[in-house]
Amino acid sequence: MSNALNKLDAKVAESVKAGTASKNMSRDQLLDYMSNSASMLRSQIQFFTDCGPILTKLQTDLMGARKAAAQSLLVQVWNKIDKGLTGAAKLRQESGYFGAVVESMQATVSILEEVSANVDKLFVDKNFNLYNTKISHVAIYGVIDSAEVLANYSKCLISAIMADRNPTAFGLVKYQKAFLMDKADDIAGICTRMINGKLGKTFTAGVLRYKQSGDDVCVLTTDNQSSAKFAKIGTGVNEEDVKRGCRGLYIFRWIGDRWTDLFDWIARLIRSLREQNKARVEYLQMELDGENQDSPRYKKIVQVIKNYNDQIARMDQYLEKYYNED
Repeated sequence: MSNALNKLDAKVAESVKAGTASKNMSRDQLLDYMSNSASMLRSQIQFFTDCGPILTKLQTDLMGARKAAAQSLLVQVWNKIDKGLTGAAKLRQESGYFGAVVESMQATVSILEEVSANVDKLFVDKNFNLYNTKISHVAIYGVIDSAEVLANYSKCLISAIMADRNPTAFGLVKYQKAFLMDKADDIAGICTRMINGKLGKTFTAGVLRYKQSGDDVCVLTTDNQSSAKFAKIGTGVNEEDVKRGCRGLYIFRWIGDRWTDLFDWIARLIRSLREQNKARVEYLQMELDGENQDSPRYKKIVQVIKNYNDQIARMDQYLEKYYNED
């Protein structure tokens, strides 16, 4: 049995022992969960997209600081991620400001959207737990886990970028610094897998092929025995898909324990995104200082600020309705 299947076998046994194997999740709940994960990623991607001209200069400064062996937090984070990258992922990181991270977020959003569009084919049952969860589902949970890690990491990374630009205006708390360093190796692994494996273009099609291959077994039998040893992986769903998917099995525990709190969680998410957008507006306004008001760059930044303010207004309306609804 492969290392990934050994790991899955242990995780399934652990879930049975913990009592989470029978926790149910519906397709609609899964869709909502993926939708919120994709929204978090899109918010972070937008920062890097909107700040393109600014980030080009930051990339030049960062590469110069690396050559000068500077020890700023961003240089340390960049170096640690870069050390774990290979092939195309390494090229993306070196050609754009944290380019591998941004491209991996984009690829992950693409996968979440494709999985959502094909959810009826990928999840035949309307409700499921570990007893009718298949190897193909485990692979999907792995992408969802990667999405959560990327979203949380990029949120801290953006805070670090703004703090580096103006530490007085934008603070970075201790846990964020530790998170950026501690998770750098994991991020490098996600980026290498996403970019070098071209997962954004191949993942969903591969999982659908695997489901039709006859190798897609349920991970748990009705008498609480792991079925992992009967699985065959390698075509459509591979070792890395299952290995990452083992980390994503927490989704049953999370939804089983907290689903009733989902709408409050969404409200907290929107509130957090609103505060992020306010900080980004402040950051961009600093970039206007000394800039020629007739320059294309000035006009672009002004438009981006307007877009963020429009989003903030819509978020304010949602939160006002949510917290004050009778």
